[in-house]
Amino acid sequence: MRIDLTLHPVPALVAGLTATLLAGLLLLVAPAAHATGGQPLGIEQFTIQTTERTEEIYLGGPVGEEQYEFINKPYTFTQAGGHPWALTTTGRLTTEGTTTPGQLAPTRDPKDIVAGLPPGLLGDPQAVPRCSLAKVTSTAEFCPSDTQVGVFTLAIGEKTGGLVGPIVNVTPEAGQSAEFVLETTAKGGDTPLLTAHLVRTENPVTKREEYGFTVNSNEIPIIGLTGFELTFWGVPADPSHDPMRGRTCGLGKGKGSVTCTGGGETSGLPPVPFISMPTDCAAGPETATLRVDSWQEPGSVREGRYSDYAEKTATLPAVTGCDALSFAPEVEVLPDTLSADEPVGLGVNVKVPQSERPGTVATPDLRDAVVTLPEGMSISPGIVDGIQACDESGPDGINFEGPESEEVGLGGELQLAAGHCPDASIVGSAEAITPLLGEPVKGHVYLARPLCGGPRQNACTNQDALDGHLYQLYLELGGTGALASAGINIKAHGYTEANPATGQLTTKFLENPQTPFSELKIDLDGGPRAPVDNPAACGAAVTTADLTPWSAPGITPEGLSVAGTADATPSSFFEVDLAGDGLGTPCPNLPLDPGFTAGTVSPQAGSFSAFTLNFSRQDREQDLAGIQVQTPPGLLGMLSSVPLCGEPAASQGTCPVASEIGTTRVASGAGSHPFEIGGNVYLTTGYKGAPFGLSIVTNAVAGPFNLGLVVVRARIDVDPESSVLTVTSDALPQIVFGVPLRLQRVTVDIDRPGFMFNPTNCKAQQVSANVSGTGQAVAHVASAFAAGGCRSLAFEPKFAVSTSGRTSRAGGASLDAKLSYPSSQPGQEANIARVKVELPKQLPSRLTTLQKACPAATFQANPSDCPAASVVGIVRASTPVLPVGLQGPVYFVSHGGEAFPSLVVVLQGDGVRVDLTGSTFISRKGITSSTFKTVPDVPVHTFELYLPEGPHSALAANGSLCKQQDKLRMPTEMLAQNGAVIHQSTSIQVTGCPRTKAAHGHARQSRHDRRHGR
Repeated sequence: MRIDLTLHPVPALVAGLTATLLAGLLLLVAPAAHATGGQPLGIEQFTIQTTERTEEIYLGGPVGEEQYEFINKPYTFTQAGGHPWALTTTGRLTTEGTTTPGQLAPTRDPKDIVAGLPPGLLGDPQAVPRCSLAKVTSTAEFCPSDTQVGVFTLAIGEKTGGLVGPIVNVTPEAGQSAEFVLETTAKGGDTPLLTAHLVRTENPVTKREEYGFTVNSNEIPIIGLTGFELTFWGVPADPSHDPMRGRTCGLGKGKGSVTCTGGGETSGLPPVPFISMPTDCAAGPETATLRVDSWQEPGSVREGRYSDYAEKTATLPAVTGCDALSFAPEVEVLPDTLSADEPVGLGVNVKVPQSERPGTVATPDLRDAVVTLPEGMSISPGIVDGIQACDESGPDGINFEGPESEEVGLGGELQLAAGHCPDASIVGSAEAITPLLGEPVKGHVYLARPLCGGPRQNACTNQDALDGHLYQLYLELGGTGALASAGINIKAHGYTEANPATGQLTTKFLENPQTPFSELKIDLDGGPRAPVDNPAACGAAVTTADLTPWSAPGITPEGLSVAGTADATPSSFFEVDLAGDGLGTPCPNLPLDPGFTAGTVSPQAGSFSAFTLNFSRQDREQDLAGIQVQTPPGLLGMLSSVPLCGEPAASQGTCPVASEIGTTRVASGAGSHPFEIGGNVYLTTGYKGAPFGLSIVTNAVAGPFNLGLVVVRARIDVDPESSVLTVTSDALPQIVFGVPLRLQRVTVDIDRPGFMFNPTNCKAQQVSANVSGTGQAVAHVASAFAAGGCRSLAFEPKFAVSTSGRTSRAGGASLDAKLSYPSSQPGQEANIARVKVELPKQLPSRLTTLQKACPAATFQANPSDCPAASVVGIVRASTPVLPVGLQGPVYFVSHGGEAFPSLVVVLQGDGVRVDLTGSTFISRKGITSSTFKTVPDVPVHTFELYLPEGPHSALAANGSLCKQQDKLRMPTEMLAQNGAVIHQSTSIQVTGCPRTKAAHGHARQSRHDRRHGR
């Protein structure tokens, strides 16, 4: 986590360090003699120390010119979270001779001062009352003694300790969190504006990122300042500070003498701690830094570049005793509705009880917060509809670092600017209650841009979801407008880990700043675009947390183990039920009752039309796990018009546009406004044993999330008897990169022009489907379907039959039947539904061949295993539906309950198989009839059935066919899919017969006529 904090100025300790120095300079110091040399400004000494007790030593002197020295006892205070008796900082600038002999002055007059303090060293401006700033600047009246938080000593020239006075807590100006000024007998003047930043720096020893306050004071209008000593009281109301309460001292007549007045006042208030020590015992000794530049050689201290400045560091001893601290935070997580399977707003409340009693230690600050939401509560897909992401930097960024994270305040000081996250990235509100401020600090929660999937980033993976790179948050407290009234600007970066298998969420805010808060409330927005969904199942929902204090056990930079405070693991509980009333209304077993509609856009029989399927489910039902769709007979696609997508493109979702046959629209997420996203449907080569397949590809780009391609495959089987299509999907994805889809609607539009076409049968039919749910249930659904306008379709097939006159007892007879349709556009001709033909008695069935028919069970298992004698012919067909012709064998197949074997025609091509079964009947007169009762509603150009002569021919011959050809006629009945009927007596042409004399004469006459143009 990365955090920026702006305080204008900082709470007590930090602000006071600079405020005391600068306010005293502005108000009290008279110009000194000018330095004579040209040396740059430097820092001779800088110390910082926390002590258990400080004594005032009287050095003697006449009344009115007493001399005092303040001696720190040699026991340094190091208790983690404790409240020292005092904090003392001392600084001395480099000096040189002046134009006045015997006097010293700083080598340069300080202009800007930056003090960087160790992380966690803080003061509480609410610990004591505040004095009116107007009283300090415009009246001679002193502030009440209960507002004093410490004392200061300033050195002007060579006069060390020339000025002594109280440091008082004043009412801050608008936009400031705390201000402190100095009081002396010289009242009035301007009050300085101070700025502090909680900055992220690398510890040079541990290489660990740390956060600490940096205080800026700019454009100091002082001449002659050579040193300071600042003392802040750990518990200002403690009676031990009464001797210095209200005491002011000025320069005396003798060298080094001072004249003091006042002191001995009491606070009259209960003792409340003002200064608290850091609570990170593993950090080791911490470093404070003082940086100064001068008016003569102005640097860039306040602009963050730190060039042309003087720098000095001081070490604060490591804090100890972290194992003595108490850390007992609480966590409460509660959705705004308890109804199962609903998008919900979510309230997260973290409470860290604070101890402010003297004689006790402070509560350690929260370092890491890891909160795991209940099982089943997951990211809602609906959140991405219309949402934007907040960038890390730039005009739409939170701006933790860099120029856009800074701005110049009213007094010219540089401060951290509010983030510039777009309003459309707001996903919630936040509020923090801290003992440092009188009012809560409010702010927002923003959706952060993922660390993957961008134009210059790698594609997102399940590992990104698990590592928290995909779903991230920014938290900002304070900022601009009304939120900036307290002068606070806190920015935090959180990471949400989403389990790719279950969707369970764990949010982490790590390396929080060492600043206290008693309560942090985060309210994620509710409504249909809420960021999370409630669990779909009823029952207990438990949130767990792992909260780590800064005082946790650790290893120091020197490699030593230090004891510390154990993590806290609070939990929170709520009950999800059906009614959402929290009374535990039980949820029944999740049903599966999907909605289903299907049909073509234009119902005109035989014509091209787009085809639409729509599946839907309600909240608190089983999720859709798989779909199988069966089209009505005759509703087909013109496969010959589409180049099929092959592997590996089909599985990778990279099929060419030429293979696209339609689009999809998917709505996912609970509630009334699921997120919708589109995709494309591609026709593929064979898949999982079926002749064709589908590649359904969704480019899962949703708001700022680029989840890559989601590919669902499906197989397309063709029924060999009816040519009905059965489309069976693979298992539908349930979760994508840790986000459960909770599919509500799936719409498929097969809308490629000239692809899908209607049946030529207008009877009432249906599109049926089997929908499987995640609870193992299967729902059978159907949508009524019927084409219209069938009577307008023509039915004009041409049928011709021939046989060879060269027959024999051993080889039998042949038959060649040809059917053809006139060339026409789809939607003009009805397809054949039923055909019945009767062979003349001159062409009877061959009983010896019928006896060798293939058993039906063998044929059903694998026709290629049928006896060779059962194969009695071949068949060829062409259809505009397929890019290749169909052909195959013709079998006699015996069915146990039938008197005669059936004639089964097997057409194969492009992976498709079609079986046409003709029932055989032989009358007592020996006349054979074949009835093809169910011909698929499929357009054909040509169809040819050839039964050849041979040892196992299907037909025999009674007498010479050549002599009987005038009698060879085949009564034919053809029924169209639209009900039209053709009855005709088809003449059987006999081929290969020897010519008669009449035939020769006729041929000669024809040649003569052609020569003479007749």
